[in-house]
Amino acid sequence: MSYNDNETMVTGMRVPIWDGSGNFNAWTDKVMTALQDKGCAIAVVCDLRRVTADEPLKHIFSAADYKTDGQAASVIKNALSDIHDGQFTDMTAFEIWVELKKLYSTQSVDDLVNKIIDLFNFRMVPDDMDGH
Repeated sequence: MSYNDNETMVTGMRVPIWDGSGNFNAWTDKVMTALQDKGCAIAVVCDLRRVTADEPLKHIFSAADYKTDGQAASVIKNALSDIHDGQFTDMTAFEIWVELKKLYSTQSVDDLVNKIIDLFNFRMVPDDMDGH
């Protein structure tokens, strides 16, 4: 299988390299598929760090979660272009994912508010065919 300079191999699948241009949502879909294939998608869905009882301000990873987070961060970083070198140092996969969405997601707050309003205004219309 060959791939070009705009793609990388992640978990045996081709993933486009994100350089800040193009369709960010399509890129995140491909990266999420790679994360799921590697079994580490949970690391971008939620922060895996735990608060300790003896040090409430310190967040730590369990050994398994540390490995999962490292795998997820590696998948994401391998799918980023050189323009992002050093930008996400010492960040968890969750933090990287959130930061990328802040930087590149095109959905505006207005779009989100309008979708929520549409959802609340949605009404079921009775089906004339069977009277329900």
